[in-house]
Amino acid sequence: MVIKTLIITLTLVLLSFFLFNADLKSALNLSYGLKVSKKLTDEKFLSTDGNSYKISNFKDNYLFIYAGYTRCSTICGKSMQTLKRLSRLTNVNTKYIFLSIDKKNDNLDIIKSYLKPFGNQFYGFTKQDGNLGNLGVELAIQFSEIYFSNEYMNHTDNIYLINKEGILKMIYPSNLRNEVKILEDLNRLENKDG
Repeated sequence: MVIKTLIITLTLVLLSFFLFNADLKSALNLSYGLKVSKKLTDEKFLSTDGNSYKISNFKDNYLFIYAGYTRCSTICGKSMQTLKRLSRLTNVNTKYIFLSIDKKNDNLDIIKSYLKPFGNQFYGFTKQDGNLGNLGVELAIQFSEIYFSNEYMNHTDNIYLINKEGILKMIYPSNLRNEVKILEDLNRLENKDG
């Protein structure tokens, strides 16, 4: 009985040390998001600020990319609010890209109006032909071009974190929307990539 109690106590002490020791968690390189390492194609997109950009144009910044559409009244709004809160918390150079999947209804003016409340760190991207190009394929962005009830499009609800070298480092699916934990991942990348 005493040995069993001692083992349980020791296990709980070690577990609490592991869970609450930030240095240990950092040393073990635990992350909140799904870790990947994938170089992305550097292709041009039209932007809401009137310019064309490639991922490499943001080489001094981390990029968060979200693919959605402006008429989305459900999941896009929640994910974009996560990014807005994140943009207010971080002191690391970051930019945020909203990649429109709605070539039927979203044009640069509509996307620009949609992003206005988010601030000047947010860019809306689209391609001339309305497709997502190689970037959409490399990020595995899936969506239906068919509207349900003339308003809702089914689509991937991921936030993607790209480092300063244009390498996809983290993916945050819809169940990972805690901006404080995303910020911890970003700070870990900054300290590692530094």
